[in-house]
Amino acid sequence: MGGPPSDTIIVSIRTTDQATASEGEVVYHNRAALPGKVRWGKIVFYEVYEDTQKGWNSTSILRGKNSAPVRA
Repeated sequence: MGGPPSDTIIVSIRTTDQATASEGEVVYHNRAALPGKVRWGKIVFYEVYEDTQKGWNSTSILRGKNSAPVRA
């Protein structure tokens, strides 16, 4: 990162996310990368790169178990 506050600063965030069913089983685990731009301390652009299929699969698993939706 660098540059004066008025200039665009490039940032990158890597994160993990996990959801656990009521029985204690991990039904969703994913990693994501979020590259973005910050100008004057505000995020002006970002993109999220994650495996969206994993989210869809975990929803199907929860529905099959008749569990309530997992909230973040």
